[in-house]
Amino acid sequence: MCNHFPNNQELTTKAGLARNLLKLNECGTNSESWFPRCYDFTDASQIQEFLIDFQRTSAISYMKKQAEYFKKLHRNELKRVKKELRTKGNKALKKYKGFYLPLQHKVNISMLKAGIAFIQYLLQFRTGLIKEDTKWTKYTRINKHLLDTLAKLGQSNDIKECGSERCVIPSLYFEFKVVSVVKEYSKVYPQARMDGAENIWIVKPCFISRGIGVHCINDVKEEYYVGQKMQAKVIQKYIENTFLLHLPGPSGRLECRKFDIRQWVLVTSFNPLVIYMFNSCYLKICGSEFSLIDFKDKYRHLANYSIQKSNTRVNNTRSDLVMSIKDFIKHLNDQFNIKVNWQTDIFSKLAEIVKNTIYSGLDAIEHKSNSFELYGFDFVLDNKLNPWLIEVNLSPACSERTDWLTDMLGNYLAL
Repeated sequence: MCNHFPNNQELTTKAGLARNLLKLNECGTNSESWFPRCYDFTDASQIQEFLIDFQRTSAISYMKKQAEYFKKLHRNELKRVKKELRTKGNKALKKYKGFYLPLQHKVNISMLKAGIAFIQYLLQFRTGLIKEDTKWTKYTRINKHLLDTLAKLGQSNDIKECGSERCVIPSLYFEFKVVSVVKEYSKVYPQARMDGAENIWIVKPCFISRGIGVHCINDVKEEYYVGQKMQAKVIQKYIENTFLLHLPGPSGRLECRKFDIRQWVLVTSFNPLVIYMFNSCYLKICGSEFSLIDFKDKYRHLANYSIQKSNTRVNNTRSDLVMSIKDFIKHLNDQFNIKVNWQTDIFSKLAEIVKNTIYSGLDAIEHKSNSFELYGFDFVLDNKLNPWLIEVNLSPACSERTDWLTDMLGNYLAL
């Protein structure tokens, strides 16, 4: 037996994985619901697509922040409006156009109207109501000033910022319209549920492992990220709405901690395709509390053991930074009152993603007799426990850091 198939980097480099999953979409299998959108900065056209996406996401972030602000203050009233709309139709909403509730601060009505129109355009484009010749570039050219302002406001942490426009108190009807259009956007765009409202992206060097050079950004300085000649890298949308563990910190207080799921996968043939998948996996846990404000702190966001092992907040990095699936299921029940059947609720989804991912590289990776490939698939669960593929690692470490990890290494299940 000989380890490694030729061209295995088609799945195990960040750029190769993104490229092949994009081809998979063209073949009718859509990875949009389980792989965060990703751009290869060795391709000039991909850089431009990222810059457009960044602006679009920033504008949506502004609308999400305003929607959350309205819901926080007027949740019950908005529910009443929704109920009347469902039972009495649109005519019932007219009375709310002149119904005003107090807010902690006024809002920029002009920008919110532009945001509503922008999301409605995206919804029409997504659902095929707008013809193909109505391009995004045409829309942005016509509405450049409004989109630039929306994107700028979306990057601000202070939603009280109004720009140059006069701010006012909106009617309850208008609040409901903002909340409704944001909710509709989340239904139509699968990645909206993991995006959050901060527009954070993660930068990953293409040919480096163990988290080296990985960092997060929430601002685009084109002269730095695009103009400089830097090593090959990809920029991927960061999963902001991630599911978080509740674990005690050094003081004993429960902290919200991010984690990845490491799943070992063995391929013994690409022709025919033969995949084995370990019947269990484990959690890699960050040693510091999760925070979208402090997104530069790697200890809060990168679960790689090579990074976390130097985290001085952790007493025993060999055992405190990992968790078995059995303990995870118990944690869900004890801390969140969530009952999960791992095999049917989550593992089956991981298996489907694994199969589709390896299938995406089938044309590029060469089969070689008497060979095998061991992969380490890394996943993140969003706040609804939906798995998202982050990356595929070549020859992953199978460290026996705990007794239960040692036991795991002897068990596998054919897909």
